[in-house]
Amino acid sequence: MQHHRHTGSDISDPEKQFYGLLGYTFSRMHFTQFLKGVLSDMMLWRSFQKKKAFGEVMSRLKQSKKTVTWGEKWSALIFWGVVLSTVTYLGIWKHFLVFWVLPLVFVTPVLFQLHNYAEHTGAEGPSEFERTWSCHFHPFVQMFIQPLRSGLHLEHHLYPSVPWYRLKKLHRRLCEDPLFSKRALKIRHFFFGPKSILRALVIGKGTFREDSLEGWNEND
Repeated sequence: MQHHRHTGSDISDPEKQFYGLLGYTFSRMHFTQFLKGVLSDMMLWRSFQKKKAFGEVMSRLKQSKKTVTWGEKWSALIFWGVVLSTVTYLGIWKHFLVFWVLPLVFVTPVLFQLHNYAEHTGAEGPSEFERTWSCHFHPFVQMFIQPLRSGLHLEHHLYPSVPWYRLKKLHRRLCEDPLFSKRALKIRHFFFGPKSILRALVIGKGTFREDSLEGWNEND
């Protein structure tokens, strides 16, 4: 909950500290730098770097790593046992490696990083409305970058106890309030257009701060 209480703070937000250790500081960058970061995420060493950064942030918070329960261990064992047994029985190891293992190792980290870009604006305040996006991407983009409705991140921060499968209903209820509809930073494009995640937050010059938010929802 530290992240929810101090969203966007360079000092107190553990998520922002984690990104900072990986070289991402919510400052716009040249496209080649962004592309370099994407390619880096496809390298195995990046996973070790993330693990180290996560451990450092947890030590700052003086929190121990989550203990994996025996129930979770047995669930993982049963799941992978069924998967590997099925693959062996059908004789599709080549397909399994090409279409599951390789994407899991080299593509999933990139999608995860793109997902991270679309959560917060990088602004420190004064409220969640300035700090957090409410994303409404095309269903195809949503499926790969923000599954489980995690794009409704503003709604999640306002009501963190609401489970993911009720966030869409929560969003509809909140939109009945004209003040929410006016203040919520709704973004509908990730890759293209002036009001896309890449153009607003990632690629270009300068930093996305509070003064960039004025009139964001106008003519949307």
